[in-house]
Amino acid sequence: MSRARVDLDANLKLIMKDVGKMLKKHSFKQTFGAELPAVGDYLCEICQNILGSPFGIVFSSSSFPGKSLCNIFMEKGLMLGFGKPVILFVDNKANIPTDFNRDYVVRYDKRNYLRTFEKAIEKIKKLPKYYYNIVGECALDAHDYEKAGKYFKEAYLISGSDPSKKIKKLIKILKSKKLNVEGFKKRLFDDINAFSKSM
Repeated sequence: MSRARVDLDANLKLIMKDVGKMLKKHSFKQTFGAELPAVGDYLCEICQNILGSPFGIVFSSSSFPGKSLCNIFMEKGLMLGFGKPVILFVDNKANIPTDFNRDYVVRYDKRNYLRTFEKAIEKIKKLPKYYYNIVGECALDAHDYEKAGKYFKEAYLISGSDPSKKIKKLIKILKSKKLNVEGFKKRLFDDINAFSKSM
């Protein structure tokens, strides 16, 4: 979860507590970006934490200072750029751009915000099947092995289910194919192989 280091009002603290309970109910671990230890380049740490997360949750409030909002939306942009689903929590006073007003927006001052949040989690939990069986396989068919590997990894991060058959298939393809760029093949093979060993 991305959260700026700002003072939160009592209502938002309660909402974040409810969000944590809902995540636990769906077997996800709540992590606050602002509370993760940072070593070295701070932006690199943010990117590594995003890459290791199944999805992101961003809180925005009309009461947050402008600097905090800039940081929050920069991190939301990174999450989207890395292909992560992002659930955006906003209050009704917040006037969000239409680009952010998509499937995963939860207006948290409505009475049914937890149901809206749970629906977003349920949609995200359906993504692994799509990643494994449709877009990952399409990427393999199109010889876009890097994209196939990305989708298989994302499916694993969301579901926790073992993608070893898909990963083994990709490793077998990488071993047998003669790719034009040898450095690319080695980097991709090493990345996928390391991922399969860490599961």
